[in-house]
Amino acid sequence: MTRRTLLRLSPALHIARVTWAFSAVANAWLVVLWTRAVPQEPASTALGEQHLSVLLLASAGLSLGLFCFGTAINDIVDARRDRFLHPQRPIASGSATSNLGLAILTLSLLVAILSSLVFGPASVVLTALIAAGILLFNLTLRFIPALGLLTLALIHAVHMLVPNMKLVFVWPLLLVFTHVTAVAWIQHLVANKLPSISKRAMAFTVLGWTIVGIGIVGLFTYRAEELANDTFFLPAWVNPLAIVFPMLLAAAFPIFVIRKIKQHGYTKRAAEKIGRYGSIWMSLYGCACLLGQGAYKPALILGSLTLAGLMGMTVLRELYGFLEQPVGFRR
Repeated sequence: MTRRTLLRLSPALHIARVTWAFSAVANAWLVVLWTRAVPQEPASTALGEQHLSVLLLASAGLSLGLFCFGTAINDIVDARRDRFLHPQRPIASGSATSNLGLAILTLSLLVAILSSLVFGPASVVLTALIAAGILLFNLTLRFIPALGLLTLALIHAVHMLVPNMKLVFVWPLLLVFTHVTAVAWIQHLVANKLPSISKRAMAFTVLGWTIVGIGIVGLFTYRAEELANDTFFLPAWVNPLAIVFPMLLAAAFPIFVIRKIKQHGYTKRAAEKIGRYGSIWMSLYGCACLLGQGAYKPALILGSLTLAGLMGMTVLRELYGFLEQPVGFRR
């Protein structure tokens, strides 16, 4: 592949932000792998009958489609503002057109809808609702920090239900919801984004997180008692280590954040690193959950995805650096 070809592909890769998308895939894969590995977990007919490779491919298409749909909307909507604040971005710099963004947006949504068909009609409806939430977030809610942070986290968590809307063990969803809220909040503060988060907004975020968390717990406690004759807090068929291992990882994340802030200060670079490695953490949560349950083969599959995503991020970042600033011209 020549450098000229890579230059043509670079704007599309920038718009889709493929270096961050693998965490969304990992979250969906966790639900598929968990459901297939734990016989007591209620599942749809598709999850029981379809081959694992088909389910993983469909959940990857679903996640990538929704992720790229959101990032394409973001770049199109922000094109005018990016000319002043982020002139290096594809549409703002002129290296890509709004038509390319619209093409990616349309194709991404189509891929997400078609992929969700594998999991049944209810999953298609949920996918459409998530897409509507992504659109609402990018058009309005992201400009209101207290609402935007919670909406972003809720989109990440609800997306995990598309492969299995009968899921009972939803601790991973709660953990992802909490993690995304915390990472988005930290990034906003570290990068000194505007509008700034006021004390009232912080209080609203905590209140909103509590309400959503209680709602999820209440809903799935009822579902667990109805379907599994068990309790949500810890179904008898769940190994406690499936909760303990991810929580240990969650406890380690603040240490990583503090180190990055000490190293780079309150800068956009520090915020970018926290967000990038925060996405890796979500994949690690899934691996830890499966390992804790004793599902070693599924954990290996998800771990391989995490490693591939990390390597892909590194390769693409170097590729972008080469395309935008060839070695011969670097100082």
